Amino acid sequence: MSDRIIRDEILTSERYWLISNEAKLLYIHLILNVDDTARFSGKNFTLRASCFPGQLMDPVQMERMLDELQSQDLIRLYTVEQERYVFIPRFKQRLRFINSKFPPPPNEINDLEIKKSVLSPSQDNLKTDSRPPKLREVKRREENTTPPDGVSQSVWNDFVRHRKAKKASITETAVQGIEREAKKANMNLNDALQEICARGWTGFKAEWVIDKQPK
Repeated sequence: MSDRIIRDEILTSERYWLISNEAKLLYIHLILNVDDTARFSGKNFTLRASCFPGQLMDPVQMERMLDELQSQDLIRLYTVEQERYVFIPRFKQRLRFINSKFPPPPNEINDLEIKKSVLSPSQDNLKTDSRPPKLREVKRREENTTPPDGVSQSVWNDFVRHRKAKKASITETAVQGIEREAKKANMNLNDALQEICARGWTGFKAEWVIDKQPK
């Protein structure tokens, strides 16, 4: 495994501070486990065994933390031939071994740029690998201007612009996570998206608004 550098810029990342302490630890451990193409297995058991070796962890807890990381676009999950994989966007590590045993993520979620100067002739096609995944779990909603059910077009447009300004992707999982948190706060998705835009948040947690509700 290549050496990894945890950069101090993580301490000023809004995405990082919006997740729980457990999810923060998982994110750091994922950085240490992914290969030089920022990929790793997305199997629940493999993640628990690799990121928290020797510890007993509930599989449900692992899924919850993965959902947190994906909702803040700290990871992107994708599926190839019914196997789940993890990809870390904005991966800023020294690339040494460019070949990967994991299949590449869909082009729309892959932001890893590999300079040709570090590639051998046999590796030149890594970034442009055109093998289509048979199943794609992640699809960006910004490709479709139609808002989710119950969300007005104007609110959705504002949310899309807001997320783009935050350089955060809009995945199905992220929207579903916001909707779940909104229900906990007795809010609908439309109101939650308005709250996100008004307060400049990247994501949404029920406790952020519950704590501010009059008693």
